[in-house]
Amino acid sequence: MEFLVINIVSDNVNGMHKCRYYNDTMDVIDNKIEPIYHSV
Repeated sequence: MEFLVINIVSDNVNGMHKCRYYNDTMDVIDNKIEPIYHSV
């Protein structure tokens, strides 16, 4: 099953990078949280 990604919203949550993927019905089909590999 494939989804058409038409919009991607990214936010910084507690030092984490959160990306939301929306399909053609504007519903959230997948939520992924990945750590930011950036040292300061």
